[in-house]
Amino acid sequence: MPDQGKTGLYRLYDRQGRLLYIGISTDPAKRFNTHRWDRGKPWRDRIASYTAEWLDTREEAEAAEVQAIRAELPLHNRMHHPDCDAELWSGYPAKVNTA
Repeated sequence: MPDQGKTGLYRLYDRQGRLLYIGISTDPAKRFNTHRWDRGKPWRDRIASYTAEWLDTREEAEAAEVQAIRAELPLHNRMHHPDCDAELWSGYPAKVNTA
């Protein structure tokens, strides 16, 4: 995929300031509204605000997204979330218990 240029790393919060979700987009405001109207997300009614920080490339934003999810543990991210590493779609190898 070619570099898409500046990309926003966004965070969605509820009214109490709890971190609900972290994602990336070239249009974070549009993604904010998309999340709020997505009927597939039962937590969508809790979304009250968002923040965005801009990175120079999509690749930088992707790396920052993974780091942020793993460090900040948003309530509704599954991909890259350490509690979901065993899931095939997590982006990380499944943990294998060798004991």
